[in-house]
Amino acid sequence: MNRSLTKLSRKLICLLLTMLMVFGMMFTTSYAAGTNLDPVQKFILEVIELDDDARSEFVDILEDVTPDNYQEYVGKVKKIVSLNDDDITAALKSFASYFSKSGTYKSLFLLMIETFSLNKIEAKDYTVFGFRRIQKMINYEVTGDYYDDRGIRLFVSVFTRLKALTGRDAFFDDPSDQYKLQIKVGGNLLKEQLDSLIGHIQTLKNRKIYTFDDFIDYVEKEINSYENIEIYNFKRFLKSEGLGYSGTLKKPSTDQGISPIERLYLELISLSKAERELFVIEVLDRLIAGDLYGAIEKAQKILGSMPKEDIEAALKAFASYADDNKVAIKLAIKFIGMDIESENFDTSKFSNITERINFLLTGDYDDEKGFIVFVKMMGTLRGLSTSNFIFDDKDDPYKIDIDVSKLKVYSTFKPMLDTLIKSMSSLNARGINSFDDYIAEFEAMVNAHSNEEIYYFKKFLYEERLGYSGKLMNPNDVKPTPTPTSGTPGGSGGSGGSGGSGGGSGSSDTPVVTPTNTPLPTSTPVATEPVPTSVPAANPFKDLTDNHWAKENILELADKKVLTGYPDGTIKPDLEITRAEMAVIIVRAIGLVPVENPELKFKDKDEIGEWAAGYIQAAVDNNIIVGYEDNTFRPSNKLTREEMVVMVMKAYKYEPVQNPEVAFTDKADIGNWSIGYVAKAVETKIVAGYPDNTFRPKKNVTRAEVATVIVNCIKALEEKAAE
Repeated sequence: MNRSLTKLSRKLICLLLTMLMVFGMMFTTSYAAGTNLDPVQKFILEVIELDDDARSEFVDILEDVTPDNYQEYVGKVKKIVSLNDDDITAALKSFASYFSKSGTYKSLFLLMIETFSLNKIEAKDYTVFGFRRIQKMINYEVTGDYYDDRGIRLFVSVFTRLKALTGRDAFFDDPSDQYKLQIKVGGNLLKEQLDSLIGHIQTLKNRKIYTFDDFIDYVEKEINSYENIEIYNFKRFLKSEGLGYSGTLKKPSTDQGISPIERLYLELISLSKAERELFVIEVLDRLIAGDLYGAIEKAQKILGSMPKEDIEAALKAFASYADDNKVAIKLAIKFIGMDIESENFDTSKFSNITERINFLLTGDYDDEKGFIVFVKMMGTLRGLSTSNFIFDDKDDPYKIDIDVSKLKVYSTFKPMLDTLIKSMSSLNARGINSFDDYIAEFEAMVNAHSNEEIYYFKKFLYEERLGYSGKLMNPNDVKPTPTPTSGTPGGSGGSGGSGGSGGGSGSSDTPVVTPTNTPLPTSTPVATEPVPTSVPAANPFKDLTDNHWAKENILELADKKVLTGYPDGTIKPDLEITRAEMAVIIVRAIGLVPVENPELKFKDKDEIGEWAAGYIQAAVDNNIIVGYEDNTFRPSNKLTREEMVVMVMKAYKYEPVQNPEVAFTDKADIGNWSIGYVAKAVETKIVAGYPDNTFRPKKNVTRAEVATVIVNCIKALEEKAAE
């Protein structure tokens, strides 16, 4: 076999080297003793969050580090990563010593650092998938902290790239137990190199891991040590995120985390009030009187869909409770669960929250009884108290704050609710032992989702009268308040994206060049040339780091009052931008004035916020921005690269190239309506492609990317004026 590494092999081994770090065994020197990380691992976690330029500079430094000179580079490294001198010194010493005997593995390690960048990975909240303990294990193995989600994000990055490089799946159902996981990574071609790589890692050998097969066996055992339902949810996550799972995704027939009495509660609360009262009289009263088998017989008639063995187990559990607890649970079942006219709620716009509520109460994402139980519990509290108890959070009005303590009926019902919660083993296992604990868990779970989903969830609560009272602020419509250095608000908003769906790519329909049934330009547009101003001396935005690649461009547009900040002092440079936001920014950038009384003709004009309508009308009147073939504008759709290019080039009076030729490998993905403008933008160096010679026309763009393109146009104008 050719012992030299091919380019593909180097990339694969680089990936697998990173995988070893993902499971925390590369540099962790005291694994059994706790969560202390070796400084090199701290190094890696810091570096992979840097931008490309900073990581490249860091790699250049490491190239020159040796066991004799490592102390000379402490100062240079300190300018790049936020670690103290002791950690940097220890990390450089460890790095120099570790790789001094193997140039091949040193180069692979440096390639790994250059390859992986967490700042390009969307920070989703993966807790909504329901494999939190597995996620915590991965976080711990990578970061030494169960709650540091850089661990799971790096895991996602590794297997996304592995799938892309090999074209093969890595995760399968275990042939001997389909509910467990089997991992297959690498092939015979790489086995010698991989085994040799593992032979260099003492911490692996300390765990009796001598080959790559041993390593894979270890990872499998770690994951398969969890309950089947959590492994099922982990597989569901792998499939949803495209991480290389190939299996039947068969759900365990029973969830061992949900006890029979919890299933009984779910069945009962789903019944009508009359049926629940009948159950209390015919079943629970018989139980309290000591007639177990008579109670089971009556329960079967009322709960026809629940298996006899589950009914029997649940009633036996109930019979074992103390008399006071029996009475409390009986009252809770009788009162909690209002009658509702229809259970066919439209939850499509907050489906991730709905699934999580289902899982929280039933252990099953798809079991709608969980959501129905939630609706009935909230409805009961609201109906009995006539007061609201779900509000906008004071610190972040897009989130929720639940306060049931002030409800007049709460003190009456709290003992019943607490007893009910204490009897639910699946909640107890998660540290939920009272109704207050449940409310806190529920609030945190909802707030982990995107602002857009939470908005629609609040809207549902308001419309169904389930206890919400607030301003119902839509993140796509509400203007951000300028920071002290900014001007009129606008050009922001939108959701941060999380959970299962994240920030989608918008419609797949292709915008046409000429708007359909939208106003045509009424006059020749006169764009005011922006006056160059100096970049602000101070950076007012707390999330705009000094090493952010677009810092200067963002500050320039902020100084020109084109781009504005948020009330919390952030600018959110990496937030994806919407079509409505782009209209505001581009109109400001070229000096147009928003139309005072806009008369937009789009079918979805009611979805356009007042803060953007005048700007959109100005952009339409000047043929900068157009609608879709179905005469919609879709203001909340995320803006794509090709849409951005067309808008900017039209705004700055560039004509499209006739019969354009572009060299991008994905040029077939560029629409006919946009390719002429794309060619012109590339020709004038206003935009550029990616290092892999792609343009990625359908990729969503961020505030930082829009700022950069607009600044490039401004510079082009200045250069032209100077000629």
